[in-house]
Amino acid sequence: PDTTPAKYLSRLLIYAVIALVGLCPSLKVDPSKSEVPLETQAIIPLVVGDQRIMLALRDLMRSIAEFDTAVVDCARAIDGLRHMFWPDEDDRDRGWKLMRNNLNLSQPYVSFISDASKRLRHGNREYIPQLTIDECTKRSWNIMGRFLEYRLRGEKCLPLDEFPEL
Repeated sequence: PDTTPAKYLSRLLIYAVIALVGLCPSLKVDPSKSEVPLETQAIIPLVVGDQRIMLALRDLMRSIAEFDTAVVDCARAIDGLRHMFWPDEDDRDRGWKLMRNNLNLSQPYVSFISDASKRLRHGNREYIPQLTIDECTKRSWNIMGRFLEYRLRGEKCLPLDEFPEL
């Protein structure tokens, strides 16, 4: 089998795109096929061209594969997206507000992810219920789907009629 970095990256993107189907209306993929259709290939340069998006997607894929760190992976991915809206660490709230406004996300919807991961991120190895892990994962993938849709649409605020507030 071909194990070159390009082939590996190609497979990784196929899995990521399949995971995003249904979350990002611009993406169309038949999971039974191993190729990304032409109309969906616009996502590839968007993802490959920005290491921050690649890393956020990697964190989200890891959240599916490794449930014991899933909430931390989800929080890191979403915080990474927030950085793309406003990278200044001295005004993090502005980045969160810009992300929520552009992607039509409520503050509680996003905060659920960081709240669920906070204790684990700070070394507390307490048990996190599977329902919480599942909800964090679902919300994080929804946010990523909206973020990619936002990027595909030229970084314009997502229309509320197509993307009601979560």
